Amino acid sequence: MATALPLLATKNPHLLAKIKSLQDLHALTAGQGHDWPDTEILRANNLKVNTTSSYHNLFPMMSAGRFNYFPRSILEIWDEVAMPGSQDAVVDESLLIYYPVAVYFFVNKNDKALAQVLEKGLNRAIADGSFDPLYYERFGAVLKQARLHERTAIKLNNPFLPLETPLSRKSLWLDVTTLPK
Repeated sequence: MATALPLLATKNPHLLAKIKSLQDLHALTAGQGHDWPDTEILRANNLKVNTTSSYHNLFPMMSAGRFNYFPRSILEIWDEVAMPGSQDAVVDESLLIYYPVAVYFFVNKNDKALAQVLEKGLNRAIADGSFDPLYYERFGAVLKQARLHERTAIKLNNPFLPLETPLSRKSLWLDVTTLPK
């Protein structure tokens, strides 16, 4: 799952506090890169999006009111809000936006043996329960910092996933609504 927390302009730190549904979010405008896959996912869910070709322009655009919120990956947001140039941005405390996105390992197409070993190893780690502790060892602190269980979670559809995406295989997907506190 792609898990996004919104950045807000510091002058509007509680802007999203009353957002409880996707319908509520339709009244606002998101900021995104013009060629980011997330941009089209937001639009496919009838969300308004204002874009730019330069990532670094997004912060001053938000500060100037060109859009209301800037959805960022839970894995990136705290590093980004600490960057020079983002001093007018704050991490929203109330909302979580999430949608299915597949993450893959890519290897040389001629190295089928390596691809098979990786797939077998990952499947084995999921089956024997050793994958989750490794995952939470790496990402647990940021998941805890996000306090996902305290946020209003809005799930978006992702119509751009390939038909082969194994959505029914629940063990492959992070369920952000059931994470430990």
